[in-house]
Amino acid sequence: MTSNADEFWDEIAPKYRKFRHLCPLTPEEAEAAFDEAPGIPITLDEIQRIVDGVVGDEIPEWEPETTEWSPDENVDSVKDEMFAVFRDEGEPDPESDATEEELRTRMLNDEPTDDQNGLDGGATPSGDGRKDG
Repeated sequence: MTSNADEFWDEIAPKYRKFRHLCPLTPEEAEAAFDEAPGIPITLDEIQRIVDGVVGDEIPEWEPETTEWSPDENVDSVKDEMFAVFRDEGEPDPESDATEEELRTRMLNDEPTDDQNGLDGGATPSGDGRKDG
């Protein structure tokens, strides 16, 4: 004999798992997700490499293609400023504090932009912001 709490949990748990996407997709849901997924072009060589990796005994070497940032990028000109701004909170360093203060001053003294809505340091729009009508 089960208690009311057990009966309630047995009824609600599958619904909750489904709501939180913790259940496997039904065949219909999987088919719909597949149909909605964007097509990614893949070459025959890449397909063959994947198949060889799956059926082979060794893990093939793979180097991901980097399209956004390269470690060869020269960041020397901003390295000191980066270390001053991105440091652990509460870490005392007078040199970094001075660099951070210099950056803050430079930022505040920059020329205002021609931003039309006044949110980016540009001129404040005229009127009180209310729409007539």
